[in-house]
Amino acid sequence: MNTKPVVSPFFAALFDLYCSELEQMSRDGQGEESKQVLFAEIQNRRDNPTVYMKLASSHPEFSAVMFHGAFEFNDKLNSPAIEKLVTLSSMQLTTIPEQILDEISLTANTHTIVNLVCGMSNGARTIALAIGLEYLHSIGWAPDEAPAEADGSDDDDESEWPNGQAPQLIGLDESIAT
Repeated sequence: MNTKPVVSPFFAALFDLYCSELEQMSRDGQGEESKQVLFAEIQNRRDNPTVYMKLASSHPEFSAVMFHGAFEFNDKLNSPAIEKLVTLSSMQLTTIPEQILDEISLTANTHTIVNLVCGMSNGARTIALAIGLEYLHSIGWAPDEAPAEADGSDDDDESEWPNGQAPQLIGLDESIAT
């Protein structure tokens, strides 16, 4: 498909958390972004999957990030099973749909962690989440901007204020500082 995939509210919210987690994991002690730091953090999670899988049901983004870079998508423009996956709600997602296995490959050195996690509680669900989130990340998916109000009004419209005038905030900083 050449169009932007439809994404469920569940996956959209989780994708935001996933991207935030990746960003946080990529920061060094001085707050600078570094791919080396990110790869080290991912490897740390892969070396300690039991710790992060305990968080899988309450904070799936913490466990899903251990699979960042673990999947190669055979055809990003035509992945109907993965595009169907990202439309699912939390309750609908319980395991890895078999059709997805035809659309992905595991990258080098990830077979062991995938097999290990699949055998854990919530493991197959976590991997299915990771596949969906990695797919969205790989295609540069971003949620649509919030639609404009139907009446064309703007949030800064002064007519919402009593008497049509916004309150004067001049001097507010000085009164707070004292």
